Amino acid sequence: MPVGGDAFNYVSTKKSVTITGLKDSATEYVGVPAKINGKTVESVSYSAFENSALKFVYIAEGVKTVSGGAFRNCRSLEEVVLPDSLERISYYCFGGCDSLKMVKLGKNVR
Repeated sequence: MPVGGDAFNYVSTKKSVTITGLKDSATEYVGVPAKINGKTVESVSYSAFENSALKFVYIAEGVKTVSGGAFRNCRSLEEVVLPDSLERISYYCFGGCDSLKMVKLGKNVR
């Protein structure tokens, strides 16, 4: 499973990182890490993984937000594991994910 900054496109500030996409949209299994280059991964941006071939996603502790449409139309996506640190999942996050069987929500999600 690809883990770390090498698997993702992202933007960073002085202290945090936002995942903006996958470097390879054919990637099927991915783990969003807690840190990239020593900075905390705090969010997954709007449409970050849209239309990708993902089947399984694990998001590490520390991520606070998954923006709208982040996984939209990931038609092969079957399972997503979200951390307890996650506070917000925005609208239409999993729209069009026809194969989705399980989303494990963290205890703080709103």
